Amino acid sequence: ATIIATTKEDTSPLPSGISMLICKKNQNNQVEIKDLLKKLYQKGIYSLLIEGGYQIIESFTQADAIDETTILTSEVISQDTSLPTIKT
Repeated sequence: ATIIATTKEDTSPLPSGISMLICKKNQNNQVEIKDLLKKLYQKGIYSLLIEGGYQIIESFTQADAIDETTILTSEVISQDTSLPTIKT
């Protein structure tokens, strides 16, 4: 199953197997990680695979919500030098 975490209520129909979880906002108007984790725990979800770039990883790091990491990288390099990067 796929769960989309968001801060906004959306009444659009979702495909089968996808659900939406409405969470509190943090100071940057993003999903409050600790609220998300609490709601997932209440649903019986105790382990996550988090896919994303710098911002999502940093959000979980700042919330002290990571106990194990595996970072996969690819040969694709963005030409946008303003994007934050993870030093490997």
